[in-house]
Amino acid sequence: MKKIILCSTQRSGSTMVVEDMRNSEVLGNPEEYFIKWQSLGETSDIQKEIEILHNQGEKNDVFSIKVMASQIKKVNELLKNSTQFNDITELFQGAHWVYIKRNNTIKQAVSKYIASVTKINHAISDETSNHFVGNLLKGNHSEYNKDVPYDYNKIFQEYIHIRKENLFWEEFFVRFNIEPLVLEYEIYSKYENYKHLYDIANHAQISEKLSIKERKLKKLSNDVNKLFVESFKNDIFERYYL
Repeated sequence: MKKIILCSTQRSGSTMVVEDMRNSEVLGNPEEYFIKWQSLGETSDIQKEIEILHNQGEKNDVFSIKVMASQIKKVNELLKNSTQFNDITELFQGAHWVYIKRNNTIKQAVSKYIASVTKINHAISDETSNHFVGNLLKGNHSEYNKDVPYDYNKIFQEYIHIRKENLFWEEFFVRFNIEPLVLEYEIYSKYENYKHLYDIANHAQISEKLSIKERKLKKLSNDVNKLFVESFKNDIFERYYL
């Protein structure tokens, strides 16, 4: 069975990639399955959890999962109770790794801050449609964040946190001699032909024909995001220049 591991940070657009991969029918059934592991205790049956994990993420003999940097330490602690694996690299030995990143960390930090206030992470246009993601807003979302107050300190905290997680991923790949496929949000989010899916398939050496379907997820970013980005950059400038 082939394995595809998506490494990411919050608000990098990784859920769009997850939806596209699930729609493809041949790139596994990715999701953030390690969320559940964060609440497991030392007495948990980790062998059973590993079996559940593979059953959840496997489709047509391809396993895929999305992993956040903040989840790995807990995963490694739990795997020490396993009879087979010592850490996440052994659990996913022989896997094909994909690094999903967003180059504009300020926009990412603003998006993460707004999501923390609104408790809304994703949106779709069709109010009657179902979707696998949580914290979902259905229908018109043009003004969903209009009452969010600008907060320099909280956006700065999110900015630093994202930078630290990106540094972790970069060091992780170096230490374990992993050469991931890098997907940059600013590029793949504009692909109308879903080229990133073909890039993932090639990286994982999957030759089966991809099913290309239009994703349901819509971008949440709007004029409020733009205003906060400009305000944050202006604040940075004034604090260090004026």
